[in-house]
This record gives sequence, structure tokens and C-alpha cells, in this order.
Amino acid sequence: MTVAAVRNPADTKTVAANQKAIDALPYGSGMWRVEGVLGLYVRCRARSKSFLLQRRVEGDLVRETLGELPIKRARERRPWNCGAP
Repeated sequence: MTVAAVRNPADTKTVAANQKAIDALPYGSGMWRVEGVLGLYVRCRARSKSFLLQRRVEGDLVRETLGELPIKRARERRPWNCGAP
């Protein structure tokens, strides 16, 4: 029997979808969900911050790293522009 952990949505760290908020995130603080942009996350490592897209496709979690770029370009590069998760 497999036990799946149920995550509380309140545990997810979120950040506003603007460059000033992204720049204010401390290095080494982990993954942050970008508000209002479905599937877009910011990964804050020890010395860099990068964007990634995360989505479930046919039950499998798929992640695509976009890299270090401004929030405006990260929004434009989203391949999943549909409204449904």
C-alpha cells in the first residue's frame, strides 16, 4: 500500500508576479509559486534564481526549466497557455 502525502495549499510559498518581488526573494529560499501564472515557479538556489514550469501530463509530473530570465519573458515562454490545470 502506497501512502501519498497530502500537501496543504497554505504550505506553498507564493510570490507576486512582478520583477521587484522576484528580485526581493532571498537566495537559498527554495521554490516559490508565481501568483496568477499557472504552473510557473521560481527556484532560488544558493547563488542563482531561475524559472521553471511544472505541470501534470497524463498523471506524470513534468518540469521544464526556463532558466534565469526576467518575469516578463518567463510569462511569454509558457507552452501551456490553456486555462485548465
